This record gives sequence, structure tokens and C-alpha cells, in this order.
Amino acid sequence: MNRNAFYRARSHYYHLVSTRNKNELIKAGLSASDITQRLNKENFEYYNYGRKPPEEISEVDQKIIEGLSSQFSNAKLTFKELSQCSNYFEINPDKIIGETIRTTSLFFPFMVKGGKKEVVEYFKNRLKYKTEKEIIIAKAKAKIKIIRIRKQLLEIRLKNTNDTH
Repeated sequence: MNRNAFYRARSHYYHLVSTRNKNELIKAGLSASDITQRLNKENFEYYNYGRKPPEEISEVDQKIIEGLSSQFSNAKLTFKELSQCSNYFEINPDKIIGETIRTTSLFFPFMVKGGKKEVVEYFKNRLKYKTEKEIIIAKAKAKIKIIRIRKQLLEIRLKNTNDTH
């Protein structure tokens, strides 16, 4: 499956739900009862804020979005497309440090709950498990540094020997 086309289709589908465009949703493959289920207040907020809805709904959504994705380009996502519907965080789930939870806030119905402990743990693990390529690059940089320091020491010794003679 084309991942970029999938995220474009996902944004389009969430927009259809959040604007309550029933005719387009029926064309996309949703039944009238499915549409009613998505437009109830509890589930509607997920689509309106670009969040993945609860499991029982998202399975049907996944199939519809996969069907819609054939209508979209697989070109690289633009910044705007990455910003829509939390696409960036769907593509990079490791960038979220903490757990996404529902709140009772009118303007911010979702938040990431996490603290200093989670952030410190994330970076400890990130530094501990570097890729092999990153380790090779770090070793090469360290060797270059050692060579430069040795060169500077030799230059200092040569200068001192020339000064004494």
C-alpha cells in the first residue's frame, strides 16, 4: 500500500466526517448507521481533532481509507499534509513521549500525559540503542579527533625542539 496516499486519504476521510458530509461518506462506503455512529458527540471529536477513533470504529475506517487511497498521489507529503489529522505522529509514534488521553476540556479534548520521568527514560533508551551506522560514524569522528590532537602535540614538540636549538 502507498503510505503517503493512505495519509492523504485519511485526512480527506476525517475531513468528510468532521464537516458532516453524509453524501460523500455514503459514496466512500459507509452505511447510514455507520455515519450516525461517527457523528455522535463522543466519536465526532476524534475526527474533528484528527485523532484515531476507538477500535470498533477504526477497523471500518481503516478499510474505507485504504479504498480511498487509490484516488490520491503517493508523492512526498507536504508540511500541511503532515500537520493535518496528526499524520506526523501516526507516521512517527516514537515522537510522542507519554500517553494520549481524553480530557473534559472543550478546546483541548486530547492531551499527552507524561512527565520528566518518561522524557528522561526516552532519551536514555534512545542513546543506549543507537543504530550500527550511528556507532560507526561516532567512532570515526572520535578517531579524527585523536589524530588532530596527536598532530597538535607533535607540532608543539617540534616547536619546542626548534626553540631550544
